[in-house]
Parts: sequence; structure tokens; C-alpha cells
Amino acid sequence: MPYQLPLDLEAADGFSRAHFITTDALQGVLDVILCPQDWLSPHAILLGPKGSGKTHIGHIFTDAFGGQFVTAEESFTL
Repeated sequence: MPYQLPLDLEAADGFSRAHFITTDALQGVLDVILCPQDWLSPHAILLGPKGSGKTHIGHIFTDAFGGQFVTAEESFTL
């Protein structure tokens, strides 16, 4: 009879700054997002097509400033 061994495998933090691949365009976004003291408003909206890095950048921002990441769906219940 075959045995299955349980392995304690943790998924890597896929949304960390270390896992973010920066292009010229995305570097510009990071430069703005990571300097909120320079914003004209205390709010920012990330817009872009699916897979463009919005969620990843949001996680980088919350990690850098001790925030809490909230999805669009969760924001209606706050």
C-alpha cells in the first residue's frame, strides 16, 4: 500500500517587492506610489488592464506603509 507523506510547503509571498519585475513604466508607478507625501491628494487609484500589476503594487504599498490591503469587494463592507 502506498503512503503519502505530508510536506509542510509554504507558498512564497508572491506579492513582495522582491518578486516584482520592474519595467520602465512600472518603475514610474512605483516612484509615485512609494512617495505619498508628494501626492496632490491623500488618495490614489491604480487603473490598468488585468495582469498589469495593480494588485502587486497595492501589496507593495501596504507593506511599505503598514497598511491593510482591501479588495474592491471588501471595501463595501468597511
